[in-house]
Amino acid sequence: YGNHAHRDLDQGFGLAVFGIHTYFWAEVVFWAVVLLLGVIFAFAPKFNAFEAELNGEKFRKYTKFSFAAVLISAIIVASNVFQAFVSTGVPPYVGQGDPVRFSLNPKYIIWSKEGWNGLWQNISFLGKRDVKAPDYAFAPASEKLGIKFDNDINNAPFAKINDELKITNEQTINFDKAINTLDYINNEFVASSKWDVAFLDNNFSVKEGFELDPYFSASIDPIIGIIPYMNDKFILMGSNKSFLRFAKNPNASEED
Repeated sequence: YGNHAHRDLDQGFGLAVFGIHTYFWAEVVFWAVVLLLGVIFAFAPKFNAFEAELNGEKFRKYTKFSFAAVLISAIIVASNVFQAFVSTGVPPYVGQGDPVRFSLNPKYIIWSKEGWNGLWQNISFLGKRDVKAPDYAFAPASEKLGIKFDNDINNAPFAKINDELKITNEQTINFDKAINTLDYINNEFVASSKWDVAFLDNNFSVKEGFELDPYFSASIDPIIGIIPYMNDKFILMGSNKSFLRFAKNPNASEED
């Protein structure tokens, strides 16, 4: 659970408590209850002890503690039912993927059916959250995404600009991978593919590079950006919001 919480980089809904959003705290509380019930059952008395306690009665007598426990539980359940009714509504209305702040003002109460749209387009346990991978250079996904990319410059937004753009120079980049990102950092070019990073000189010749092990720690799937960090370091970002801080090591080898 620590790894899961660590990757929650404040990109979600709800209040963050000790750096973890409330919807993940629900999982923490769930397992805490499971462990607590296990302890309670481990030290629970035998069934014949309950029979002796009932003393021939069909039901246990209510005590003040029992009544308070039932009352608190009923209030919690009722409050959740009320909140769900106000914020979500009754079927066929469903919860929103981008919920608004809870309010009793009818102006801000949204009952929506949009959650059903596209729910059954793909068979997946993730439902609508089964987001397809973007159209990367190393793995074209136009057909899977259902999007047709038009590479004709005459159909681009710049085609309507009066000033004419001219190509003044062309140069081949000596990088044998499909380039996903290309940045100019600290007087050198930094190119990346799926899990490969290369440093190029001003003539676009590869000087050095490395291949990332995407599952060594927090998974990087795949590289979508590299930016400078401090003076001589870099931050590498993955499409799944995980990131990696790294620096050059002149003493590194392939065994490292």
